[in-house]
Amino acid sequence: MSDGKEGLTAFSGVFQESVDLPFLSCVNIDSDGYAVQPGFSQYYNHYHCAHIPIYSGSSREMHTVFFGGIAQYFDENGTLTRDDNVPFLNTIARVKRKKMVVWLSISFLL
Repeated sequence: MSDGKEGLTAFSGVFQESVDLPFLSCVNIDSDGYAVQPGFSQYYNHYHCAHIPIYSGSSREMHTVFFGGIAQYFDENGTLTRDDNVPFLNTIARVKRKKMVVWLSISFLL
């Protein structure tokens, strides 16, 4: 976590109870409990995808790379595009969290 403690992050996925769309938020879980992260939306790679978490101890940055899966959003010629059918896509995306809890997300297409 940004304060140096160990923890887990549950990224978007699983469909909402009230609408057949994935959650876009993520939740941090640590020894103090859990908290939804305000100001963060995971637009790419929501559900059923491979991922690789990579941590840099020297820069205290956490990177998570997501491969394919289903997603409500995708990049179309540089424009974030929404498809509520939530299809399977071949997008690769990275979420980067810096030590000051800055969330960045980038994606590219295979």
